[in-house]
Amino acid sequence: VTEPCAKRDRVAGAGEDLSVEGSH
Repeated sequence: VTEPCAKRDRVAGAGEDLSVEGSH
């Protein structure tokens, strides 16, 4: 149950990171 959660977190984190970097 932790593996899928981590994968989802990684994807969401990558998208958020890109958005933050572009915004900043």
